[in-house]
Amino acid sequence: MKRFFFVCLCAVAVILSPLGHARSAAHAQEAQKAKNVILVLPDGLGFGGLTLLINYSYLYKKQPLAINQLMEQGNTGYCLTTPMKYVVPEGSSGITEIATGVKTDLLRVSVDDKDNKLTTIAELAKEKGRSVGIVTSHRVSHYTTGAFNAHVKTRAMENDIASQLADADVDVLLGGGIRNWIPKGKKASDVAALSENCGANEQSARADDADLIARAAARGYQLAFTQADLDKVAGGKVLGLFAGSSFPFVIDLRSAKETSAPSLAQMTAKAIDLLKGNEKGFFLVVAEGGIDQLLHENDPAGVLAQLVAFDEAVKVIADFAAQAPDTLVVVASSHDVGGVTFSAREDKTLAIENDFGSPQDFGKLDMQRKSSHALLQ
Repeated sequence: MKRFFFVCLCAVAVILSPLGHARSAAHAQEAQKAKNVILVLPDGLGFGGLTLLINYSYLYKKQPLAINQLMEQGNTGYCLTTPMKYVVPEGSSGITEIATGVKTDLLRVSVDDKDNKLTTIAELAKEKGRSVGIVTSHRVSHYTTGAFNAHVKTRAMENDIASQLADADVDVLLGGGIRNWIPKGKKASDVAALSENCGANEQSARADDADLIARAAARGYQLAFTQADLDKVAGGKVLGLFAGSSFPFVIDLRSAKETSAPSLAQMTAKAIDLLKGNEKGFFLVVAEGGIDQLLHENDPAGVLAQLVAFDEAVKVIADFAAQAPDTLVVVASSHDVGGVTFSAREDKTLAIENDFGSPQDFGKLDMQRKSSHALLQ
């Protein structure tokens, strides 16, 4: 079967997607035959951020990108993810539209504007007998991934999302956010041997005594809290929570001696390995959450480091899809954050009195050892 790769990138009110609404009937019929579907979510990524990564890789590092491989082999189109009655996209309503195909109001997570539950693609996959996996470098209860298996009136209800995930039919759930899974009064280090940069001292965010980790274990889930734990998992259902909140930013790991958490690429490879045994196929969500966070902080060096790590996960997916041609890969962003752009600066030594920059300028971003967030602290 021919593979079709969708790339969706949101620019303020527009999402680019490979195929989009203009795909032919023949393409649509072929796409329906996919056994496996992998949805990749570079949260907050738009045209500017993608251009930053492409210029860095091709002009400065002289290296190819996996995401470009998908774009070249596939199709690109666009769709709107603006919430009802508004112009600018917002993350939770945007991801709800991707997860359910239904446009909703601001802040909602897989419910419509009347707060009625919407069926998600992950839930449909389960109904068809497929395995389901969620991988993220953010908290698993964050709305970006929570939207595929939980339904709440507002994205602020993260503890409710975690509670619903603990009861959901997900085969592989890997990410951060221990704080939303442990009883009030506890901290992440009480249940997990995390390195300090993974938030070992993160306090519970819950206001109740619910122990969701114990609930998941009682339902037969294997538990993993470090890369070493994850390596030991050979099959079956697994809940992996590798950080008290979200994962440490990739750029901050440049100055770290060690980290207990796996990378996005490592989690992606493990999820595919665990899910691919289902003869009916699988649906997998792979989300990179640090891009959004660093774009909100207008940190170009931090964003770039996160994007490079994200592309490593995309390569894992592209390599698998090359060996499993009945796999459909969709890369999508629910909204664009930060307004990344390149700007000329005045230089009166030039005839046109503007310096349009050099690829060597990227070397300055490579020199940064910490995120702007860490530097400010």
